[in-house]
Amino acid sequence: MSILFSGVATGGVYALVALGLVLVYRSTGIINFAQSGIVMMGAYAYWLAEAHGLGTFEELLLVLGVGVALGTVLWFLMHYVMARSSELSRVMATVAVWSLMEAVIGLEYGTTPFSVTGWLLGMKTTALAGIRVPDSYFLIDGVAVALTLGIYAVLQTSSMGRAMRAVAEDPDASAATGIPVRVVLFASWVASSVVATVAGLLVV
Repeated sequence: MSILFSGVATGGVYALVALGLVLVYRSTGIINFAQSGIVMMGAYAYWLAEAHGLGTFEELLLVLGVGVALGTVLWFLMHYVMARSSELSRVMATVAVWSLMEAVIGLEYGTTPFSVTGWLLGMKTTALAGIRVPDSYFLIDGVAVALTLGIYAVLQTSSMGRAMRAVAEDPDASAATGIPVRVVLFASWVASSVVATVAGLLVV
């Protein structure tokens, strides 16, 4: 039974990672292989925040800030530095970014696993079906469901969601109709990276 609960929580983390991938792919057509690296950066950002004694809210702000920063860097790289590059070249660039993040973390902190108290709920558990289930499992699945439903609602009902779909279909035609293509692309990359760092925050 404990394996079942653990598996559901792990599935929630994977759902968040996939959600971030879909956000970028739907508006750019780019498969972002750096997504797992961004998850890792979110986890390390939380670890550093806890190590320096920051509060729960400050930890969350730091993790979200890292997501915004990484999303901005990727957006700038993909749509300014590599604006004239092929789609395949930009996909390979995300692989390079992923490798760079792993190398930087490996050089700075090594490859030895570290332990850290879970965000918000710590080591609290709940008795369920005769076993003790970490409360963090429920937090992970709750956040995954909430973000999935929220982003789905945005994509289907808001002007930003319609703009994302239009940009994915034809960026040039979208620009001609007055859609701020670069703003839409920026929002896609940042939202995707923030979702990934949140997954990193929850998975530790």
